[in-house]
Amino acid sequence: MQRNEGGNAIVSVPLAGTSFPKLDECVTALSSADPQMRATAAEALLDFPVTETRQGDRSLPWAYALIDAGAIVPLLGLVQAVKRDGAEGLKPCDCPGNTEPVLRAGDFALLVLTELAEVAAALLADEGWDVRYDEEVNRPVFLDEQSGLQQSSPPLLRVTNGDWISLVLVEVITLLQPLDLHSGTGMPRWPVSVLRHIPVSMQRTSTISVLDIAIEEGEAGECTRVLIRGPWAGSNGEVEGEVDPNDIPGSALHSWHDATIVAALIPHLSARTWSPVNPPRVLIIGLRCGAVPAFLCRQLPGVRVDVVEPDEEIVKIARDLFNLNFDEVRWSNLDEYNRSAQLSRPSYEGRFRVWVGISEWQFLNLLPENCNFIGILGSMPDIIEHGAQRMHEFQALALRTINNERGLGFVALAARSGTKLQETAAALSCAWNRSFARTLILCDIKQRRAFQNEGSTIPLKKNMKQILPKFGSFKWESLNFNGAPLSGGVFICLPSLVADKHKRTPLDLFHPSLWYAALEKFIQDSESAGMATSHCFPFTLESSSLNLSLPLDETLPSLRGKY
Repeated sequence: MQRNEGGNAIVSVPLAGTSFPKLDECVTALSSADPQMRATAAEALLDFPVTETRQGDRSLPWAYALIDAGAIVPLLGLVQAVKRDGAEGLKPCDCPGNTEPVLRAGDFALLVLTELAEVAAALLADEGWDVRYDEEVNRPVFLDEQSGLQQSSPPLLRVTNGDWISLVLVEVITLLQPLDLHSGTGMPRWPVSVLRHIPVSMQRTSTISVLDIAIEEGEAGECTRVLIRGPWAGSNGEVEGEVDPNDIPGSALHSWHDATIVAALIPHLSARTWSPVNPPRVLIIGLRCGAVPAFLCRQLPGVRVDVVEPDEEIVKIARDLFNLNFDEVRWSNLDEYNRSAQLSRPSYEGRFRVWVGISEWQFLNLLPENCNFIGILGSMPDIIEHGAQRMHEFQALALRTINNERGLGFVALAARSGTKLQETAAALSCAWNRSFARTLILCDIKQRRAFQNEGSTIPLKKNMKQILPKFGSFKWESLNFNGAPLSGGVFICLPSLVADKHKRTPLDLFHPSLWYAALEKFIQDSESAGMATSHCFPFTLESSSLNLSLPLDETLPSLRGKY
């Protein structure tokens, strides 16, 4: 795939004269290979009519439409593509990269963002906030007109409660001015730097962005690098993955989803004794930023890790921007015999293997029976996220994948949709009921909730019909997971596959507080020992005799920050 000078994938967008028939086409053209088309698209956004507005009407509906269409990141990219001289008041440098179309695209993109900031300022004024400029720090500040107090971070308004678009709109005010200048290059350091943006195409239904989000209170250059699918939801919005770019890959977990998945896996591994001849294998669905496979390979080199990632752009991003080193296997380069032979062999110790160019669904369908994976981790397959009719097929494939000779099975997947999170957890719990499966949904710490398929009775709400579904049915299991938030979360499923079908998975392997304690102890032991030794899992779980239970309203420990 060809790329422009900013590293963005080339997408051809037809123009009708100098106008775009649809807003999404105009936004996609911001990432065109042709800088003149990028400039034309940025200019067109200034006067693009949206529902309830006339051409040139830059009111709140216009601002909402642009943010919802994902225009913020490519607009920031156009502004930042212009090389600027910090010593000359951010004046564009006289250099070969600053061609006339590049400068024009940057100017129009800055105009659009400025107009969005004006709309945001009006929104703030309606709730008693005034936007001012602090000349000492060269940053905007927000003044509460009632109290007279000011703050540097965007205030949380009544209108933004649960509305990510309004949150982003207000944050735009802080994105137009650099934080400071790089000490070495003299170039501006932006609050949100666009490293790469890949627009939608015939092969891709959502955009992919990699951003560096600066930590204002941290040292110069300190930031969080995030991978995003779809429109950017602000600095505190949901992301596909996040890392500290200054960390060695695999040395820490920064995402709540990643930390929860790994924390749940560790006591599961400790339930058995492993040998170098027959090491545990896990399958990870979706590479994302590579935090989980890198962490497992660095901290637990005895675990052999395979990853399936259908998008070649994600694989390239993982190498270029997340500094990952792995073995890449292109599915199309192997015949059926060689595929089966490679899949039957574990990956190399301390190094994960990525299968590229095949969907997660096809991969699970074509897995040979002798792979002996003990767990499936990662992200919910897109086909599940976008098609509930494939859910029951997925649970059958998942059960087959982890139906191994060791009698162990483990599924931990993150879902961005609360509906799919609830439905998939119920489907797995229902399908694996004969194996006495335990299924648990964990939500973000702000929700402080956990849902599981334990308990023989379910309290009835006043507006709920008094006729309960059949015990063990999909509808019955769904009742256990009512209330899962729209933002999604992580679901864990531990089917007991031992010969004695009446021996359930020990409850202590299903208790989140113990997962986190085991992970923290493991990290501490690893740090004191210098490095985890090969084939050794330096953690113990001393609560195997405890009879623990997990109440539905249990407060979960905080997982924000570095492990």
